[in-house]
Amino acid sequence: MSATPPDFGATSRRARAGDIMLHYNEAGEGPVLVMLHGGGPGASSWSNFKQNLSGLSQHFWVLLVDQPGYGGSDKPEASEPFWTYSARAVKNLLESSASKRRTSSATRSGAAPP
Repeated sequence: MSATPPDFGATSRRARAGDIMLHYNEAGEGPVLVMLHGGGPGASSWSNFKQNLSGLSQHFWVLLVDQPGYGGSDKPEASEPFWTYSARAVKNLLESSASKRRTSSATRSGAAPP
């Protein structure tokens, strides 16, 4: 039996990641698995990885992140090397998303948020 194909709208999110907004798609539960697209014209994590989302989300909390300057993420003028800037933005996103996920999980179970 094959997994249900992912829906862009149902998995699409935007979150503050330091000084910018990043777009990502998320699905699943479990250990986090971050997937980052390449740097070609028109690149986005959805276009690169949507075919993997259903299967991977059965085992992981999958985040398909559009790096700064790509897809639905902000397109800032970075004053440092791209990979340094992007790594910090993804780190900030993970810290923000993880805290929301913990709060959301606790609230669903009826416990007070941490």
